Amino acid sequence: MPKPKANKNNTSFIIVNDRLTTDQFLILYSEEFPNLESEIYDAGCRDLIYVQIGLLSNYINECIKKGALKEVRRVFIFFERMVNRVEPDLENALYVAFLEHVKMDGDTENAKEARKLLKAQYLEAWGALRGVIIKGK
Repeated sequence: MPKPKANKNNTSFIIVNDRLTTDQFLILYSEEFPNLESEIYDAGCRDLIYVQIGLLSNYINECIKKGALKEVRRVFIFFERMVNRVEPDLENALYVAFLEHVKMDGDTENAKEARKLLKAQYLEAWGALRGVIIKGK
């Protein structure tokens, strides 16, 4: 629990940061995707959050390509759960290093199905980031 702080009136209050820090996020990320853990914590990626998050876009793109739609949905659920719970710099990284790089444009069956798995607000953001006009998901 955070340490109480005293203000000039000598009353105590607690400052609580309800946003996840990078370290907290990385723990949840590596627990959710243990198959990526060694790459997330690789010396070449350490302290490079955009690279670390970019690993998730590489992973989901492989899943889309293979038609592993249950796994695509699981990745999107993780993104949707995290994007509004993290500090602002991490939120930006999730949009720029992950969402922008998800390859589900085009008319392939896998791309169409993947688009259906992402909530409308994030699908709209994805389209804006990639410059894609979304026709009927």
